[in-house]
Amino acid sequence: QAIYQNKGKTSIPKGYAVLSGHGLAATKLNFLSVGDEIEVSLDMEMGGRKYNVSQMVGGDYRKVLLNNGVIEVGQVWSVLHPRTSIGYSADKNKIIFCVVDGRGVSVGVTTKQLAYLMRSAGAYTAFNMDGGGSSTMYIKEFGAINDYSDPYERSIANGLFVVSSAPQSNTIASIQPYNPNIYIHPGESIVPSFVAYDEHGNILNKNLKNVIMTCSPTLGTITDGVFQAN
Repeated sequence: QAIYQNKGKTSIPKGYAVLSGHGLAATKLNFLSVGDEIEVSLDMEMGGRKYNVSQMVGGDYRKVLLNNGVIEVGQVWSVLHPRTSIGYSADKNKIIFCVVDGRGVSVGVTTKQLAYLMRSAGAYTAFNMDGGGSSTMYIKEFGAINDYSDPYERSIANGLFVVSSAPQSNTIASIQPYNPNIYIHPGESIVPSFVAYDEHGNILNKNLKNVIMTCSPTLGTITDGVFQAN
């Protein structure tokens, strides 16, 4: 349809795609002309084995930041930035998503610090994905749940999504606090919020009311759903 060289931020019309090449790939794309018909096949070869894939998301070109429990200390991106990581547990039964804020919202992390963070969350292997203003974690029921470094949510071309195929029920099986850890000073007060889940982990109510709370008198007091710290 069109060819752009050395130009970014090109809008992508609905139903169309963009081929973006850098280095050798750009050289090959430069031989194309408007109207040429091309065939695109997505595949990957790793460790002598070929994988047929329908979609692919790229990560960091450096060594894997956490590989089989070992943290990479050689090829480290030592500048503090917002970062995104995805990893899995040793038994491969759990996937861990992590987004770290930065650039004024927080101090950010290096890739080495990100590796320690992922390992502490239970990851055995973890990858560094796109960071900076693209670091956004989104949950359907809540929207964007982190504080991204751009003044507004950035438009991006791809992402990693988890979609539940579990059945749904209307019976509350567990009630969890929206913020598992809250830090406040003595004398300050806060209204904790709670999320209700069914037995399959689906969110039934993202702001459950009338939750009965108790606490030790040495910690504080609770009156009409308001906790005040001693």
